Amino acid sequence: MVAAFALIAVMLGLLELLQWIEGRDTRANIEEIQDNALVSLRLVDRIGGDVARERILIGRHIFETQTQTMSDLEHQIDAVRADYEEAAREYSPFVTFPGEPYAWHELSSDIATAREELEPALALSRENRDAEATRIMTSVDPLYDRIAQDQAALVEINEAAAAHAVANVRHLQLRAMVVRLAVTAIVLLTVVVVGFWLTRAVIRGQRQLVEFNAALENRNRELDAFAGRVAHDLRGPLSTIGLAASMLAERAAEPVATTAIIERGVTQIANLIEDLLALSRIGSMPMAFAEVAPVARTLTAELEPLVTRVSGTLTVDLEPAEVACGEGLLRQALWNLGENAVKYRRVGVALVLELRGRIEGDRYVIRVSDNASGMSEEDARHAFEPFFRSDRTRSVPGTGLGLAIVRRIVEASGGNASLSSKLGDGTTFVLALPLAPPERGVAGAIASAQPVSA
Repeated sequence: MVAAFALIAVMLGLLELLQWIEGRDTRANIEEIQDNALVSLRLVDRIGGDVARERILIGRHIFETQTQTMSDLEHQIDAVRADYEEAAREYSPFVTFPGEPYAWHELSSDIATAREELEPALALSRENRDAEATRIMTSVDPLYDRIAQDQAALVEINEAAAAHAVANVRHLQLRAMVVRLAVTAIVLLTVVVVGFWLTRAVIRGQRQLVEFNAALENRNRELDAFAGRVAHDLRGPLSTIGLAASMLAERAAEPVATTAIIERGVTQIANLIEDLLALSRIGSMPMAFAEVAPVARTLTAELEPLVTRVSGTLTVDLEPAEVACGEGLLRQALWNLGENAVKYRRVGVALVLELRGRIEGDRYVIRVSDNASGMSEEDARHAFEPFFRSDRTRSVPGTGLGLAIVRRIVEASGGNASLSSKLGDGTTFVLALPLAPPERGVAGAIASAQPVSA
């Protein structure tokens, strides 16, 4: 993909370079037309005009008899010749087109020859020997024809050069258009190919991800089933050990410390097995829906004795709604959070435990807040991990699976669980569960309206 985009970038850069070259060459051809061919045509026309005016002025000089008028005409002839010399100097740097130097040499040579041959005619005209001067003037006519032909040749050369420059501009524009179209087509083709390849790669990746998720779910189910079987198989021997410890304690004359240790260990392992069984069963339970109101009543009845026993206060305020979670699982998740608040309460501080639930958009959000001992930032990051126990709370009885069960229940229902806590200032757990679909509410209302038969 990187190579494909690099190729596109290179082609776009090449396109910009070609456009710059085309612009440069086009400007060069336009400048050649404007600064050479057009200037040359203007100067050649000026030179031809000077030659024609000089010939006319010499002819008038021959037919003039007044000395003053002839003197004026000679001044005009000198001015025309000076203008010619200036035009010739300006034209010399522009003599660059093929065949132009030779044609310019022929023109300038013929003009110089015509002047030399007309000088005697001017001298004879000053003496009023007009007949002889006219004969000389007539003899130079063929030379003026050649001068006209030389001038026409220069004009033709410059016009051809201008036409060639115009043709070059058109050719450059046509070539640039073809190159732009070709590069654009290549870029589009590359984009289409890359897009097709990326689409196939994404589809292939999605297919592999679906297969991987399916395999992962199967493995998780197998692990859950294995954990359930192991926990179930451990129940038998553990019950035997517990019964033997009880019998031993009953037969002993006095309480024996060893039997008490055994009983505590058996109780702890039994609790761990129960939590493992609960954790393994959550993923295999079908999707269920529950009304929040009955859960609130049950929790109040179950948690109030615990909280009252430690001189705390309990508030259960759950807005009525139907959520995508089984009633037993929702009760267990909230019970675990309430029991944790009681277990990890601060010494010397009356416990305040609040469970509040509200509908927020398409979610039902339950916030369980307490003023217990709280957690550090590091402990809060690992709180939902299975078997995690903080160093500060290892002395408190527990299996380390309570919060893992809570998260497993919420995520299995399509929700998410999070917490915010401050060490020494309590913890707030936030459980966001999906609401039941609207059609569930309609079906429930219809069902509740049906008469219940005995």
